[in-house]
Amino acid sequence: MKLFFENYETFSFEEFKEVIKDLAEEAEKNQQVCQYTLELHKSLLTDLKKRADEASKVLLELGLEAELFKEKKEKLKKKAKVANGWAIGLALIPYVNVVACPALGIWANDMKKDAIAAGEESLLAVAAADCIEYYLIKSVENFIAAMTKIAGFFQVLSSDLTMLSKDHKNDPKKMHYLRIKAKAKTIVSSCNSFISTIPDCKTNLDTIPDKYDRNYVQEWLSKKQVEGQEDKSLSSWGMELFESDNDMIAILQ
Repeated sequence: MKLFFENYETFSFEEFKEVIKDLAEEAEKNQQVCQYTLELHKSLLTDLKKRADEASKVLLELGLEAELFKEKKEKLKKKAKVANGWAIGLALIPYVNVVACPALGIWANDMKKDAIAAGEESLLAVAAADCIEYYLIKSVENFIAAMTKIAGFFQVLSSDLTMLSKDHKNDPKKMHYLRIKAKAKTIVSSCNSFISTIPDCKTNLDTIPDKYDRNYVQEWLSKKQVEGQEDKSLSSWGMELFESDNDMIAILQ
């Protein structure tokens, strides 16, 4: 998205006219990628919500530990002034906290001592249930909402550019160019802000033990159906969309 809208910032109107057809094709590809990502997260959300029921039962069964966890979490949130709830959740998970959240290290270490005293496994269960119930589901829902808007935006943009590429008049092209160019700077800036958060998020995710079975991921992709296309799995649809992307194909096969 960032690279696409940088075209409007850097191209002159004359240059823009020469590449309208290429931009239309690129917008269509971007819309397809957004749509795939959207369907993937919708399927993930469905599974997470099923887990949320189990998470609620865990929190009920481990009532005392849940109350302790909630109390510690609120104290940590106030002290650290961290906006991301999932960062707080990770900070309270023994052995993950020190690497995942160095900014919260002091309070996280205190929590680890309490966890060992109270029974580490039960606190870990509460932390995992809490992350699923309150943070993961909300985060995925927000992501889906944003991706829905982005996919729709690219769909309209692709349609507009395709029509303009067939129109020999300059005025409609000029209006489109100036309208999108006026938005491009804000969009690119927002993309940069989002990209700047990725290293911290990746550091947190990298601390999760990498012991999952890749076959499970591939099996999940091959079984999950695309919404409204019961005969097509996420895996087969992805292989059609990303046929020229070897890294993606390797994951999906």
